Amino acid sequence: MSLWFWALSATIANAADAEQSVVFDLLMDGAVVGHRDVSVRYLAPETPQGKETRILETFTEMDVEIGGWGFALTNRSTGMASASKSSFTSSLSTNGKVSEIQARRRGDGSWEGTAHYADGIQAIALRRTEVDLSTLDLLDPGRSMLLRDGVRLRVLSAETGQVMTGVLKDLGEDTLTVGDREVVVHRWLWNPPEATFELAWAESGLLVDWSATFRGKRLDADIRALPVERTYGELQTEEFVELPSVSEEAL
Repeated sequence: MSLWFWALSATIANAADAEQSVVFDLLMDGAVVGHRDVSVRYLAPETPQGKETRILETFTEMDVEIGGWGFALTNRSTGMASASKSSFTSSLSTNGKVSEIQARRRGDGSWEGTAHYADGIQAIALRRTEVDLSTLDLLDPGRSMLLRDGVRLRVLSAETGQVMTGVLKDLGEDTLTVGDREVVVHRWLWNPPEATFELAWAESGLLVDWSATFRGKRLDADIRALPVERTYGELQTEEFVELPSVSEEAL
């Protein structure tokens, strides 16, 4: 459920920086129940040898009723990502109950941070082998390219501080049409116990379509307009360590 809101700031952009913004309408049973606004700001390297940094910002509002229970949700998240670094801060209000999560990926791949809940504070300390990405990383055009078919993907939720684990399935290429524009996307299925997610990224690495199904209910995120192309340069990435393949042992 928390992956809905994926969604440190804000280094002042210089003249070479670029930004892409998208808005998703959130629908359940054909009715609009909220929206999610996402922006990605690309910060140019400070030196010719430097690497690009992205600033990610999300704002989500949603009001739904599931199984007789009402959920009024508001989330605001900010993250910073590069080829080797990732960090975020996120504030979530659920029916007026507020929590805040802050975490960063250390150089050795482990994660550290703090979760402030209504009933207390908990430290976040996760080994490199326990987390692959955060939910903010799924929005990052660079780090989203880590996805591989058949891997057991472990995602740290920026909204709850919990880790969701499920196997990725490559659904192949498709096209997404919005208005009079069409874009090629690559679709993936991810199935952690919390929900089943279908996610689609454009060739640029931007997440442009997604849905989540849990308790028999499906939440669809419909993008209002496809983002404009970047105004400068190419996305710079480093080689990532490929996520391990899933293996099965006989009972």
